[in-house]
Amino acid sequence: MTARGLLGRLALVSCAVAVLYLGGCAFNHSRIEAAFAKVSPSMTERELVVLMGTPHEFDYGQKVNSLYASSPCKSPCVRRAWYYNRLQPRGFEAWSFELADDGHVLATSHWLSP
Repeated sequence: MTARGLLGRLALVSCAVAVLYLGGCAFNHSRIEAAFAKVSPSMTERELVVLMGTPHEFDYGQKVNSLYASSPCKSPCVRRAWYYNRLQPRGFEAWSFELADDGHVLATSHWLSP
């Protein structure tokens, strides 16, 4: 195989990988957004997990997810459940849900990197 043929195939493979990655990111984003749109305040944490899956992270009390939030959630919120688009680098996009002591959803947020 010539160097030119090898470079052509490498370029083709690189383009295919890029298309698959971007398609995966878009698909994962739309899947999360569709589930996020169905979550409403007063849902239970169990209902949230059925729609969104297991949270990727929680922040409690004074612990804050510094990539997105600048302050802890305020009472009656006791913690936030965080979800990420796992195909994107952390810090690009996240969805959070403020949860009350009894496990009910108080508020929802969609966080985007500026």
